[in-house]
Amino acid sequence: MKTLLIDNESKHTGELKELLTSNGLDLKIASHNQIPDDLTSFELIILSGSSHSVHGNRQIFQTEFDLIQKFEKPLIGICFGFELIAYAFGNKLQKMDKKREGIETVKVTRKDNIFGDREEFDVYEGHSYSVAKLGDPLIELGRSETGVEIFKHKSIPIYGFQFHPEVAVDGQQGGEIFSNLISLLKNG
Repeated sequence: MKTLLIDNESKHTGELKELLTSNGLDLKIASHNQIPDDLTSFELIILSGSSHSVHGNRQIFQTEFDLIQKFEKPLIGICFGFELIAYAFGNKLQKMDKKREGIETVKVTRKDNIFGDREEFDVYEGHSYSVAKLGDPLIELGRSETGVEIFKHKSIPIYGFQFHPEVAVDGQQGGEIFSNLISLLKNG
């Protein structure tokens, strides 16, 4: 599956690259400010995390906002990518009192094949913003104490992960859930 990883200056790009290639993806990496004009050859686009905030940086990330609105193939946002997608579809991002970093439990709020039989699972968090509630066309799939953790678009294959599936910490299942999604996208 030909995949474009848009690197938003994530400190986890190396780990993300390893996760994606271990899932058999044919990977090309582009900086957020050097996104190719022609995206038709890509079957999947992934928006990485970032230390930036969506608020006050719309101009810097305008190309990604435009891509989110127009790309009709599979698209996955991770952490900051999750926030970009949520914001692009009109959802409110809330600044948290302090940065959330470490293991967090996610409860499945809507069954989806990416979870298998799991009703909850642990993930690695590293973010300062949260989404308390999603509006149409995004559907909440899982939530933690801090807010929405996983969503999908109701009609096109767009997914968002507020957590970092690429950060392998003992006892968390974020990478497994992400790999399940990649498998479903490849086969479906």
